[in-house]
Amino acid sequence: MRVGPLALVLVSLPAACDRANPEGQVLVDAAAKEVSFSAIFHRANAEEGTWHLIVQDGGSMASKAFFTTDVSPGKFYELLKAVGASDGNNVTDANFHAEDIATQGDEIEFTFEWEGQAGRLPLHRLIREALPGSPAGGGERGLEFRFGGNYTAEDAKSPPCHESGCLACLYTCSAGVTSNSRANAALLRKDKHVHRYRVSPEVQLADGARVRIHARRK
Repeated sequence: MRVGPLALVLVSLPAACDRANPEGQVLVDAAAKEVSFSAIFHRANAEEGTWHLIVQDGGSMASKAFFTTDVSPGKFYELLKAVGASDGNNVTDANFHAEDIATQGDEIEFTFEWEGQAGRLPLHRLIREALPGSPAGGGERGLEFRFGGNYTAEDAKSPPCHESGCLACLYTCSAGVTSNSRANAALLRKDKHVHRYRVSPEVQLADGARVRIHARRK
């Protein structure tokens, strides 16, 4: 359909997903190169720190995620491709633990909005980077999400995200459709397996709150 000058497309999800997402849809804004969808926030995971930013309901990593959604990794991959994003497909099980591995692909900007929030909150304001006591991992790495894809490499027929449910990972990953290119498994080892990405204490978002997540190709 056409809404004003922008081309907006509503994508219906399967009926089984409608229970989790009142809209039962994701929104694709081709002109803005953006997709958006609904998710649920899990504060305990976000405060403790985790590898997993956004995971599909029912995925093996859903219990550890900041956010869970009814959108599948496969659907998210297709939607990013539909708005012109190019995936890197450079991370595999073979190089996952390499010291310098970093997810490639187009940069994806995440923003978040929810009832009571004034406008969209960018990811770097939602999340703080808590440096561990060990100096081995160095200073702050920051957040730069890229479209890794992980759909056309060695696991093209059965991508690992089909089991894990990972749409977005806070460290470079061979499963997540998108990953933070600034951090990787080698960094986590240096940090003695203490996750450094956690919800900012200034973010007053209740456990179980519904949010709208926007993912835009930069």
